Amino acid sequence: MGADTTERDQERWFLRAFDRMLRSCGFREEAERAEPEAEHARLGQIVVILAGRHGERIVMGRLRREGDAYRFDYEPGVMRRSDVQPIPEFPELDRTYRADRLWPFFTSRLPPLKRQDVKATIAARGVSPDDTLELLVELSGGSVASPYVLERTDKETREPEPVGS
Repeated sequence: MGADTTERDQERWFLRAFDRMLRSCGFREEAERAEPEAEHARLGQIVVILAGRHGERIVMGRLRREGDAYRFDYEPGVMRRSDVQPIPEFPELDRTYRADRLWPFFTSRLPPLKRQDVKATIAARGVSPDDTLELLVELSGGSVASPYVLERTDKETREPEPVGS
């Protein structure tokens, strides 16, 4: 039990330090302002896709908005794969993660909403600045530093929507 407690304490310390760093750069302030999305929310969930080797796209998990909280679950198929590592912020593949605030894994993908170019993009795409999930899909894009992509999902088929839809 002692080792588990120490590991959890280290994880909490890291997340608090990461949160302080994001706040000092102005990112958390914008993400927190975007949190209350109640009646403006259009997306119920988004998928987290890992760009695998050789162009493979692996649906890792789903981020959902449930009332005033967020929920993240891994896809069942990910648990059976030996070639895929869990997202560091969500280390347990068989656990449902719930939180009142969006995790830094997601908020760090949002640019500051005060930037003029970001405001113009939001307006041009018709995105509500209060819809966090829609902002993540529209503004997070791909990154050289991260192999993950966030996309809309079709709730019926539980598959990502085709690109360009």
